[in-house]
Amino acid sequence: MASADPRHMIACPRCKARFAVPASLVGRRARCDSCNEPFVVPALDTSTVIELRPEAASPKNPASQQVSQPTAKPKPASELQLVGFECRVCGTRLYGPADKVGKKLKCPDCGAGTVIPEPPKPKEKVMPAALEGEQYELWDIDEQPLPSETVASQPRYINISCRICGSLITARVEQVGEQIACHDCDTIHVVPKPALPAKKVSVLASDSQTPKLDPNAHPGERPFVMPTSHRLTMVEERQEAEYAAAAHKAQQTGKRMMLDTRGRPTLPPYPLLTGIVGFPFTPGVPSRWIVLTLTLVLWGGVLIDGVGAWINWAVKPVGVEAAFAGLVETFCALPVAIVWYAAVSSIVIAIFSQSSVGARRVEDWPSLNFIHSMGEMFPLAIAVTFCAAPGWAIGHLFAEELWQEMLPGGITLILGLPIVLLSQLAGNSTWELIDLRVLGAAVRCPFSMILFYLQSACLLAICAAAVIATGQKNIYFTLVTAPLLVGCVIIYARLLGRLGWRISEKIAADEPEEDDSPVGPKNYNPPKFSQPAS
Repeated sequence: MASADPRHMIACPRCKARFAVPASLVGRRARCDSCNEPFVVPALDTSTVIELRPEAASPKNPASQQVSQPTAKPKPASELQLVGFECRVCGTRLYGPADKVGKKLKCPDCGAGTVIPEPPKPKEKVMPAALEGEQYELWDIDEQPLPSETVASQPRYINISCRICGSLITARVEQVGEQIACHDCDTIHVVPKPALPAKKVSVLASDSQTPKLDPNAHPGERPFVMPTSHRLTMVEERQEAEYAAAAHKAQQTGKRMMLDTRGRPTLPPYPLLTGIVGFPFTPGVPSRWIVLTLTLVLWGGVLIDGVGAWINWAVKPVGVEAAFAGLVETFCALPVAIVWYAAVSSIVIAIFSQSSVGARRVEDWPSLNFIHSMGEMFPLAIAVTFCAAPGWAIGHLFAEELWQEMLPGGITLILGLPIVLLSQLAGNSTWELIDLRVLGAAVRCPFSMILFYLQSACLLAICAAAVIATGQKNIYFTLVTAPLLVGCVIIYARLLGRLGWRISEKIAADEPEEDDSPVGPKNYNPPKFSQPAS
């Protein structure tokens, strides 16, 4: 049976002698029997409880005065310290107990014995620098100072610029008069006194400087303002003169005005019959007509002569010198022909685009430097190729002679060229070849389209007759046919512009809710009329 007062094992702090003492002596002073050292009995460990056997309490048994040794409990596997190392033969990771350091441990893979090394010494824990010194904490609600107190408690610093390296040195106000070294070049500086803060001047005027108005004071005479004369531009003056003349004519004849309230021309009842014959004699057209004619005669005569020379040499030998001269003439005439075509394209597009908005004459002519107008020939070339290619292909399949091959191409060119050019102008794009709005408006204007095709056929017949006459007669006959060809091109451009004007009015009448239905130059909106022409 266990005793009522269990004993515990304690050790002397000096000689390490072990004793079994009852629990009632904890906290009292005791003396060691071995070294006679006084000490206080510490708190006892409950794992070292000693139980006395019944015979140990008998006075007859002298061994009862001896203290039985406590039974040590085995440590659990989780508390054992293991030493990790690798097998010296196969490199397998092994773990051995720390109390068997220096002994060999058998590898389970290769069977080789490896001595258990000493465990590595634990590394000292380094305190982070951020944890040293004063730490940041949060104020309690009652301890938080006012913002003004927080600003006043902040340390004041003085900025010094190093006179050697220019580095910025920061010093405290308490260091005024002391020497401080630059952290870059170690130059010694004396900390100066801080500069006095500059006084802030208020941007508001004081009460004494604020002016006060007297409500009873007379405002005085108004200053004299010299009137300025508004001068109109030449275009505006011409528009006003045309509008005044149109108003006067309409008042006398009783017919409607040819200009609207904004000075824009209104569509005449027959746009393809009026304003056509007299157009070649409007300002700007005759000079360009003459220049294009002379250039056509120049490069046309040289090209015909040169091509005829080397073609005759290919058919029958007429001399190498003549054939070579003809080839040189051909190559010299080709650049001139390209520049002439660019000039014709730019002039035709200018006439066509400005006539499609109702202009009686061309106001904005292209530059006389036709090299800058090289880009204008691509839309016209693409439109002509797109329209003439289907007819030429059909004629090439079934025709036997040259004129039979060219006739279908001319027909498709006459039929499709106005639609394609108007579509390009409406979409402001070279590659927008078919615009459904333009095509639909053209179908809804059958009389205008038939009249335009008849006029185009007449112009084409005149050009064909002039070319045939030039080929059969003397080459100098081009001096007569060249002005005729250029004049037909100018009149065709005018007719095409007037047709575009008619179609744009038709589109505006059919779609009054849309503001952008342009069949005209860029950034042009067709005029809206309450009574569009039928």
